[in-house]
Amino acid sequence: MTTPDIYAMRVASSVLQNRVFVEVRVRRNLSYAPDAFLSSNEANVGGIYVSAVDANQAVRVMLDEITRLAARAARS
Repeated sequence: MTTPDIYAMRVASSVLQNRVFVEVRVRRNLSYAPDAFLSSNEANVGGIYVSAVDANQAVRVMLDEITRLAARAARS
């Protein structure tokens, strides 16, 4: 939590959370409550979560969003 990169990670996590929600729930209606998170307790832990009838499709969309976010960060 003391590294300067934590602020960029918090922003990236927030952006990913929004993109996952829009793509998985709003646009594709694959899940009611998909999530991406960054928890900063004793250790930094990040993750993505989805419950869906077609979990494979929902996870594929989520992984695509992670790839898009990483590619955009690499170009910056």
